[in-house]
Amino acid sequence: MASLKKTLLLASLLLAAFSVSALSPTQPPTRKLTGRLMSGGGIDDVSVSVLSRDNAPIDAYCDGQCGDWFEPARNGEGVTLRPALIGKKVELSVATERNGKRIAGPDENERLLFVKSSKLIK
Repeated sequence: MASLKKTLLLASLLLAAFSVSALSPTQPPTRKLTGRLMSGGGIDDVSVSVLSRDNAPIDAYCDGQCGDWFEPARNGEGVTLRPALIGKKVELSVATERNGKRIAGPDENERLLFVKSSKLIK
């Protein structure tokens, strides 16, 4: 009888742990990339274009994670990457995530590449 109680207790603990983990939101996996800044900016939504070490172009939305890399665009609409930063080495952590109304245009369920952290490297 005691072993049955222990088994039932263990089963209920495992079920409770599984239920909590199933309800907890999971973070999308991030990946680091290193490359050179090629361009960036935007009007409603700011993004950067990076040429990776293997010469693959990467475009990602900054979502407030690209630092003080931008200045007002010459035409007065939006921002553009500061000219002094073009060609500079950068390390980005990026993740593909559901838009969730962050970016104007794409559906809120569309998955887009977002910068999670950024830094200029020497």
